[in-house]
Amino acid sequence: MRAICRFNRSSDLADHQRGRFASVDSEYPLSVGGEYVVLGMGIWENVLSYLVRDDIGHPAFAPTGLFERGEDAIPSHWLFALREGISASGRERWVHPCSAIWGYPALVGFLLLTRVAREASVS
Repeated sequence: MRAICRFNRSSDLADHQRGRFASVDSEYPLSVGGEYVVLGMGIWENVLSYLVRDDIGHPAFAPTGLFERGEDAIPSHWLFALREGISASGRERWVHPCSAIWGYPALVGFLLLTRVAREASVS
């Protein structure tokens, strides 16, 4: 799956596409016009984001509003998982902002394992 960067500033996004993690005018290390391989996707605070390798070489979740879709096919090996944030409200949203994650097995599996470990420590 691929996406083409249309914008690299959070000020180009509508308020509902930013969430609380982005300032009103911050710059993402992405090149406008650049094509990025989408390694995964996640929903944090109702904002759908792509996991891409940014221009610095780091993995980064960036709001999909910064991109136009390139190649649409979701890879057949990707997994999907709902997270704690799907049912979170109020203060819980601050602790568990992620509602869903999908992508390569190690990404989704790691997040599932951390949830299981957290639940086991509470029990």
